[in-house]
Amino acid sequence: MEEIIKNGIKEQPGKWHYMDANYIVLTKVLEKVSHQDYKTYLKEKILKPSKMAHTGFMTDQYSRLPAASIGYLANGAAGQLPNFTQLPGVGDMYMTATDMYRFDRALWTGKLINEQSKAQMFQPGSTSHYGMGFYNDPALIVNRGYLSGWNVSNGFSHGGRIYIVLFSNEKNEKVSLSKMNGELYTKITATI
Repeated sequence: MEEIIKNGIKEQPGKWHYMDANYIVLTKVLEKVSHQDYKTYLKEKILKPSKMAHTGFMTDQYSRLPAASIGYLANGAAGQLPNFTQLPGVGDMYMTATDMYRFDRALWTGKLINEQSKAQMFQPGSTSHYGMGFYNDPALIVNRGYLSGWNVSNGFSHGGRIYIVLFSNEKNEKVSLSKMNGELYTKITATI
């Protein structure tokens, strides 16, 4: 919090400006409101109802997990893992592509939040179509993330009929998973 205060803010409330620090603050708010640490809260309220059995929180033990992947940079070097204790709620989790699908499906089908909250969550708050963690694009509702060589783009159609989850462990500026997500959606809908 001290670092966030020291660096200041770029936009006043009501103006869109993505910052990881906002999610760190949101994590602290969640802990105050729920009276639980956020990891316990997520396990009980998100992972368990979504049946996400292959999802966890990053620690220095991550590389010892049997199915741990390594994120690579464009030059072929392994990405450096950040200090995850400084990133609560931002990038301190790992999961399989199947678990990402399970999360998306649980979110869309009302297992995690009600319809009113879902509509509010997906309401674009800016010209970028970004709402509360998702981009509400014309064809798909999409989330994306990047960290130390890992690249993720997951999305689902507005009707919840189509889900597309793309994971890559290579940072490559020439490949856009978001663009690929849209192209796959177009091809899938052409065959339905």
